[in-house]
Amino acid sequence: MQPVLMGHVRLSKTMKTIKIIKTSSKCSKDTKVILIFINIGECIKCNIGIKATIDSVLFKEHDTAVCITAVVPCNRDIELKVFKQNSGWDYGVFRDDGSIKEKLGLPTDTRLAIYDSKNILIGSLTLDDFDPTAYSKMEKIFANPKHDSQ
Repeated sequence: MQPVLMGHVRLSKTMKTIKIIKTSSKCSKDTKVILIFINIGECIKCNIGIKATIDSVLFKEHDTAVCITAVVPCNRDIELKVFKQNSGWDYGVFRDDGSIKEKLGLPTDTRLAIYDSKNILIGSLTLDDFDPTAYSKMEKIFANPKHDSQ
């Protein structure tokens, strides 16, 4: 019985964290959310590739009920503002104090996580997953009906 309780506690903590991110990013509570974990000053090409993959999947799916948020490790809101200006990021941003992946129960190498409208993880990718097959990997995550709560 204890493992079930621990799983419930983890799920509850994850759902609460996703709700906080959605609120901060001005996402509707009934949307899917894509979290992209970006480090300020890292390879711009990597971040552009991730954003391009997301844009392609969303364009094909015509899914308007998706909120995209960059999770950026930084200490001040001004750093988020500079990130948005310098990168041309036109989606939401969320300041990470370094504990978000742990709160969400994600591996440290996670670069992208997708949550359904009920705030349950339906898929994630690492930087190594962003190869020529990244587009099809994301399509499979979105198309998987057993995870879709809508």
